[in-house]
Amino acid sequence: MKASRLIFTLLLASSVAVVQLTAQQTKPDQKPVGEVKAKAEAGDAESEVELGLRYTNSEGVAKDQVEAVKWYRKAAEQNYARGQYNLGVGYYKGEGVVKDQAEAVKWFRKAAEQNLARAQYNLGVCYYNGEGVAKDYVEAYKWLLLGARQGDEDDKKNMTELESKLRPEQIAEGQKRAREFKPR
Repeated sequence: MKASRLIFTLLLASSVAVVQLTAQQTKPDQKPVGEVKAKAEAGDAESEVELGLRYTNSEGVAKDQVEAVKWYRKAAEQNYARGQYNLGVGYYKGEGVVKDQAEAVKWFRKAAEQNLARAQYNLGVCYYNGEGVAKDYVEAYKWLLLGARQGDEDDKKNMTELESKLRPEQIAEGQKRAREFKPR
């Protein structure tokens, strides 16, 4: 049990960093930071997330997690899934804000309900480990299944791991919940 929890936790921690990095444009394609900042200040949610990523990864600006979270929150409050996801990551890791698993779950859920696969994965892992929510393998399975259907490899691997811990009726219930899921 401890080994599989460790696998899920390590995969969550590593996926968080990878997704933040891959969400950026390649360096030659990046817009000048001044242009991104102007659009972000005008309320463009996509630019707010991009600016947050620039602060997270120290690209064109000094690394500043508090400033990154400020921009993620602005996008998240506009119901922008990537902003919600990145804000959840901040709370999960305690970067730029006080670590708060329940708050991370809140933001992961908002993004997951918009069908963002990485948020579905992170939410599934939180349910699996009981981080910020009560441990619930069936609910974890639902979220991992939803992400796996979008091709997320971590979801696929962990779904298989989780299936070995579930009874057939629990798998059926998780599948039913996934079928009934309607993105917002």
